Amino acid sequence: MRIVIDMQGAQTESRHRGIGRYTLSLAKAMARQRGENEIVLALSGCFPDTIEPIRAAFAGLIPKENIKVWYVPGPLKACHRDNQWRGLAAQSIRESFFASLAPDVVFVTSVFEGYHDDAVTSIGEYAPGLTTVAMLYDLIPLIHATTYLEHNLAYKHFYHSKLLQLKKASAWLTISDSARQEALTHLQLDPLALTNIGAACDPIFCRMSITAPDRATLLSTYNIKRPYILYSGGADARKNLSRLIRVFVSLPPALREQYQLVMVGKMTETHTQGFLEITKKAGLAQGELIFTGNVSDDHLCKLYNLCHAFVFPSLHEGFGLPVLEAMSCGVPVISSNTTSMPEVVGMADALFDPLSEPDMLEKLFHVLTDIAFRQKLISHGARQALSYSWEQTARHALDAIERVVSASPRMLASSAATPYNTGQYELHSVVQAIARLPGSYTDLDLRQCAATLSLNHPQVRTARIYVDVSELVQRDAATGVQRVTKNILAHLLKAPPVGYTVEAVYGSAHDYGYRCARRFTERFMGRPADGDDTFIEPRAGDIFLGLDLQHHITLLQSPYLQELRGRGVAVHFVVYDLLPIQFPHYWPSMHALHVQWLYTLAQFDGAICISRTVADELLGWLNQNGPTRLRPFFIGWFHLGADIESSALSRGLPPDAASVLNTLATRPTFLVVGTLEPRKGHSQTLEAFEQLWREGLDINLVFVGKSGWLVEALVEKLRIHPELGRHFFWLTGVSDEFLVNIYAVANCLIAPSEGEGFGLPLIEAAQLGLPIIASDIPVFKEVAGDHATYFKGKTPEAMAQAVR
Repeated sequence: MRIVIDMQGAQTESRHRGIGRYTLSLAKAMARQRGENEIVLALSGCFPDTIEPIRAAFAGLIPKENIKVWYVPGPLKACHRDNQWRGLAAQSIRESFFASLAPDVVFVTSVFEGYHDDAVTSIGEYAPGLTTVAMLYDLIPLIHATTYLEHNLAYKHFYHSKLLQLKKASAWLTISDSARQEALTHLQLDPLALTNIGAACDPIFCRMSITAPDRATLLSTYNIKRPYILYSGGADARKNLSRLIRVFVSLPPALREQYQLVMVGKMTETHTQGFLEITKKAGLAQGELIFTGNVSDDHLCKLYNLCHAFVFPSLHEGFGLPVLEAMSCGVPVISSNTTSMPEVVGMADALFDPLSEPDMLEKLFHVLTDIAFRQKLISHGARQALSYSWEQTARHALDAIERVVSASPRMLASSAATPYNTGQYELHSVVQAIARLPGSYTDLDLRQCAATLSLNHPQVRTARIYVDVSELVQRDAATGVQRVTKNILAHLLKAPPVGYTVEAVYGSAHDYGYRCARRFTERFMGRPADGDDTFIEPRAGDIFLGLDLQHHITLLQSPYLQELRGRGVAVHFVVYDLLPIQFPHYWPSMHALHVQWLYTLAQFDGAICISRTVADELLGWLNQNGPTRLRPFFIGWFHLGADIESSALSRGLPPDAASVLNTLATRPTFLVVGTLEPRKGHSQTLEAFEQLWREGLDINLVFVGKSGWLVEALVEKLRIHPELGRHFFWLTGVSDEFLVNIYAVANCLIAPSEGEGFGLPLIEAAQLGLPIIASDIPVFKEVAGDHATYFKGKTPEAMAQAVR
């Protein structure tokens, strides 16, 4: 059985309330209990910040490809009448997406969403053939219409429209028997299709040992200075908090002064000011009533554990999760005796009439003063809490869904009876449905519909690897990074990994998103440069590989890359080194930028480093400086290729190439390859050879590489060096073809760098038969192993001795 779960209940503002907690916990438990069933999560792309946390929550529970993201045009808030046409279009687009997943059943975890946000939760508006099971938490707005509906006719219309859609479901699940009875009484739903599956609380809510320092810190955070009575939940009228405050005020002064009343949960300023006004009129001292606002689960659990008693005076609940959380934490709980509370608490002595302040006062006085009663409540609560679990709730849900699916006409008919059996879905049908919608729309609305349909129903194609070459498209800086970029790109284009096509792409500072680098690719591969550089359209299963090094573009395009990750595109980057961080004095203008770049890429899926050394360095840096992550960050490494003669060679020889090569061949020639930078060791090398020349050694020194930064004094020295053109040669603008020839006449490579990501010249030289002298740094030992002569220290003599 293929169950598609609409997860919007865990994405909208509801994620901060009980509905969101319930949605996430139930879906996770269903994934654990699924057996032979398949669970697919459907996430709305209208809430991008929620996608990664949900992916992380289900990592290891279901295959990552079973987390789907769908898109609809926006804005959609039903409270704005201008959104009406888009809302109707979004219903068709959403249901068409769900139909395309070929579900046996769609499970909608929260129907009453979308008034103040961009949620879409229709049932049967476009695809009536979909078997749909809906979660029903309560009917509080319907039952208390005077409070919740009559003052807002727009919301009343919205709520009743959702009730009509709710009734179209094939079956319903409730969170308590009380909620089930409400559905039978007020909606006249089929009792055989209505199942109470119960609820549970997160395992974090349990008895815990809290150290004295942690206790002091927590209580100080919320200005709690005395033993306290706790309430947790919302602050709307049905929560009955005004009565609770008046009851607290009515305690005997000697008793009341021993306690504070602490209220945990999101409350508006209007609510808190109103409650404070009650205490002020009653003459309570400042600080006797505490509002904590929203708190983390960790803090909430500790506040439960440390409270003297928990009071829940609500007039109406679908379940009453805070009561179960408090009982699970070993707290004496007293509660109202209405709706679901008696079945959750399970003990008549713990209940009071929430409309009677004297009754509530008597129960509160009892729990604060009677030790035996308190212990009775604690013992009962611990036993009662054990009767609720998410595994049991999920099992009830799966059993009910299986009954619905087995009785569905679609399961009894042939597979050809409806397109939803096979998942075969034709895009034109939803387009026709949108065309028939009443109301007015704009060209932008139509373009948005087309864009979201394209995302939701992509054409069948092989997965793609998008290779970012943003720097290379702008200019070939002829650096080592770009040599690597060109060679890897060339081989990926010629021989894509099995199951993928490869496309070079680039970003700019002017566009949101990346474009296909088709014109560049044609030139790069030696073909006529035609074709359009259109924007890419990645989809789930594709890979974005940040191969080139372009700090600014990556930072600017980070929001777009996060959007791709939300769609299910894996985003990885190649990391060449951490040198600007390790040697900030050599990169005064790059240090902060490189830090920002690394921090940004660490928010994606992984980094592929060009050596084990860089991988270890990156891991160490991230452990100290990286962002907090919800999912593991993959760090891999590979070694660079060195088959220079068969790589993406740049061609061309200077006019004096033959003369230079002949001169180099007349005596032993030592070669240094790389851009002139302070950390590269060119000054040390030159000084070492000046010492060797003074000793009478008839040897050549060749620098191959352009001038970099912070080397002005060295460059001036090189240009007027007395050995220039005799024993010393500085060759700039050297093509790969010329470099191969230089390697061929050289006798030894010197790699004097203080730090590298890999050290490509070492392998290139070894491939061509040259021995190597290298500085004693970890990455060179990783690359060259025992097949090089190493020197230590930055003195000219250290290198001169190695050359001798």
